[in-house]
Amino acid sequence: MERPLRVARAATCVYFILCGILMGTWVVFGFGHGCLDVSMNAHAVHVEKAYNRPVMSAFHAMFSIGGVIAALLAAGAAGAGTSPAATLGATGAVGIVIALVSARALLPAAPASAAATTPAEGETEPAAQRRDGPGRIWIITVLALMIMLCEGAANDWSALHLKNVLGAPAGTAAIG
Repeated sequence: MERPLRVARAATCVYFILCGILMGTWVVFGFGHGCLDVSMNAHAVHVEKAYNRPVMSAFHAMFSIGGVIAALLAAGAAGAGTSPAATLGATGAVGIVIALVSARALLPAAPASAAATTPAEGETEPAAQRRDGPGRIWIITVLALMIMLCEGAANDWSALHLKNVLGAPAGTAAIG
């Protein structure tokens, strides 16, 4: 009786270590993905200024098209019986190559001009630099969180609903 107790106790402790590592990887992923989202939009604003015409909607369209292509590839991989670890590993490797190659095409950062950062004599501080509305910022933050939760629920859980509730095969569920 003593031996199973030792093994079970050790296995449980290993489980907690693995959970901690897994949670750590999700924190890194969330941080990286959030920074990527913000920096992509900031660069799109930079490109839009260089083009001197609105192109932001094209950036968002391409992001959505990329998501559809990725879902179709994942559906194909799942339908072919490829393991999730192999699919994620290949996706990460291809993503690194694409990121490194495409980085050459990014516009260089525009230098901040002194005139844009300091108001001229007699002018007030620009609205973006005022510090009189932290309450409004929290309201917008909460609204953005609510929107992200709704989008995430529809986007992230639809495949699980298709597979677990409706019984769709993994390749079909990935399309959801």
